[in-house]
Amino acid sequence: MPESKINAHALHGLSIAEAFKKYVLNDPDVVSLATVVLKQDRIHTHVFQEGQYPGPYEDYTWPLEIAVDDLAFHFVKPAAFYMGDPLPDASKEVIEVSKILVALIKSMKDLLISGSVVGRGTYAKTGAVGDIARLEWARRGVSIDVQNSDLLETVSDKAVVKWSGITLHAPAAAALRTLVPDGVSSAGRKMTAYRASVEAAIMSLWPKGIPAGMTVQVRDGKIIDWQRKNGQLVTSAKTIKRHLMNR
Repeated sequence: MPESKINAHALHGLSIAEAFKKYVLNDPDVVSLATVVLKQDRIHTHVFQEGQYPGPYEDYTWPLEIAVDDLAFHFVKPAAFYMGDPLPDASKEVIEVSKILVALIKSMKDLLISGSVVGRGTYAKTGAVGDIARLEWARRGVSIDVQNSDLLETVSDKAVVKWSGITLHAPAAAALRTLVPDGVSSAGRKMTAYRASVEAAIMSLWPKGIPAGMTVQVRDGKIIDWQRKNGQLVTSAKTIKRHLMNR
């Protein structure tokens, strides 16, 4: 399975519903397999076009933690069945698209848990608008409504909205734009896109400054790794050194 294309920079500014449709449902591998799955059964049209959760009922909430076998079964789950009836088997294409969907959802969830992406919405109990703590996304039994951009939690076997109207923000992406309005740094100096990428990495990794005693190799490795994970321009060790000398 190819590495997920979801990164923090790409999600910045989208609602969680927009992010799900753009980077999960419209992932090229999902779209390709969906073509085959829909030839097998057109009932899944609403899944791939609108984000309905697989199954015989109209439901747009997706668990953030689900096994591939469970998701594949929902594609073929009958509306009713009787004890002793054989359970239907999912096709290999359904199993494969379930694997990719699970991986993509996990990729988005991991970005939220790590804090690389921050969700912001309305807290249902108080009506207050604010940032969602990153570990909220790691709780058991949470799901997202991909029509309304809500985060739900399971209470007494029922999904209840906890946060509504969620938008996604990547702190590093916002910092990058602040650093280079019209190509000028906050200090008033011209800054190339590559140097701005280095600065955004430093601000995200070490907001209080690069730790004393960290070796150059470790420092540069962490900066380049951050750039790759967050969809930023990847720089060389020489560019990092030059930026730090002129910072």
